[in-house]
Amino acid sequence: MHKKGVIFAIAITIAALLLCCGIRLYRDRDERKLRQFLEQQAYSALELDSVRFVKKDGEVYIEYYIVEDQTALTEALQLRHKLEEYLKENTSVYSDMQVGVRIFRPNSTLGFEFYNFDWFNDDHRFPPEKCQNCFDLHYTYLLASHTASLSLLTNETDFEELVLSGFTEYDIDALSNMENLRYLSIADENAPAHLFEAETYSELPEDCEVVVNNHHDIR
Repeated sequence: MHKKGVIFAIAITIAALLLCCGIRLYRDRDERKLRQFLEQQAYSALELDSVRFVKKDGEVYIEYYIVEDQTALTEALQLRHKLEEYLKENTSVYSDMQVGVRIFRPNSTLGFEFYNFDWFNDDHRFPPEKCQNCFDLHYTYLLASHTASLSLLTNETDFEELVLSGFTEYDIDALSNMENLRYLSIADENAPAHLFEAETYSELPEDCEVVVNNHHDIR
């Protein structure tokens, strides 16, 4: 009887190992498919120098390192939507993972800026402890582009914290519908004069703190 029990236990162990191997192969296959999809989209839409697929501790990050300094935010948003649709069709593979995208580009002042998108969180917030290469870890988002307008952000989410840098036009009124915005920081050595005037932020929530190039007395 004891011998049968041992054989049964061994059989269960082997079956479990085979099941785990099958799941791993299934995941590896879909991860390869995702990598191919990302590379195809990235090189056709953003002309990126490199794409990295990072999987760590049950989380997946897709990192893009951008060489072209004029890459527009609108292109990054288009890529986000394409990737979002792809993931919706493959949710069985990623149901137990958190999936995020980090898009980096060179910046002579700040080192590396990044576009940070995480659409698997209900509140669209990226955990600050996951941030890398940003100049202050408590910032939720850093969105920057030399060709983008702030109006592109209004359809994305209702930010609580927002860091802006490198925009060609700072139309602060475009943020007026963000009712939960509590912290706005603008880090731009070429910030126009009107960004230092309190009237510029009259449409933002009254309790929203505004900081421009480390000046905290704007409002």
